[in-house]
Amino acid sequence: EDLRKHAKVLLEPTRIYVKDVLPLVKRFKIHGMAHITGGAFYEKLTKVLPKGLCFAIDKKSWRVPSIFRLIQEQGGVPEEDMYKTLNMGIGFALVVASRDATVVQTFLRQKSIASFVIGEVIPHQKYKVMFREKL
Repeated sequence: EDLRKHAKVLLEPTRIYVKDVLPLVKRFKIHGMAHITGGAFYEKLTKVLPKGLCFAIDKKSWRVPSIFRLIQEQGGVPEEDMYKTLNMGIGFALVVASRDATVVQTFLRQKSIASFVIGEVIPHQKYKVMFREKL
């Protein structure tokens, strides 16, 4: 049963978020968007950042699907490689002002889309993304 559950997660087609996001773009100032797929957090997400800024991501702000933990543990894959390669349960990221986050989340919840505030943008000269246990 567990194997079927994990297989279903791995074989699920990539969700396309265009229809869900367009109304947000019309209603709010969206500073950046990234479809979180391979190379997600370290490559795609960081392309929307101006120089000198960094995403500080709180790894505890969402529940990582168990299949990813299983892959990491059984395969002996370092955590950093997991975040470099897989989406870890985050399908799409929107960068919005902190003052808009609650309203954007309410809008998404009304469309039955789960959302999480996964981090913040901070000044940093060396890194474009940092993972922290807690912000």
